[in-house]
Amino acid sequence: MRVSVDDTDMDDQQRVLYNGEPFSGTVCETGKDDQLIAETEYRDGVQDGVSREYYPNGQLEAEEQYDFGHPQGLLRYWYPNGRLREEKVVDSGRLLQGRQWAEDGTPIDPNTGEPLPQGERRR
Repeated sequence: MRVSVDDTDMDDQQRVLYNGEPFSGTVCETGKDDQLIAETEYRDGVQDGVSREYYPNGQLEAEEQYDFGHPQGLLRYWYPNGRLREEKVVDSGRLLQGRQWAEDGTPIDPNTGEPLPQGERRR
């Protein structure tokens, strides 16, 4: 089931409710002209499954996986131009691996946050 974020509420336990009950399905947020801003999957009112956010140009900004409220698996983030900005692998919310790229696609050194020199680029 897909519902609008405007049709949902939250309870004291921070669970998403629809018609007063913990919601299972996809909550969509739209902006002007019904443009999709975000879509998030829930199970029993808790974030569970895929969550996606979009830039105003419609390009995917973020895609995350959740396991009953905890980030899990591959999390990916993009620049507005469509290039990959960051990838993370998490297990039960714990970061296992991460990579970042500059907007031009140049890999970022995880220790300095600076672009890697040409000879040191890794994929």
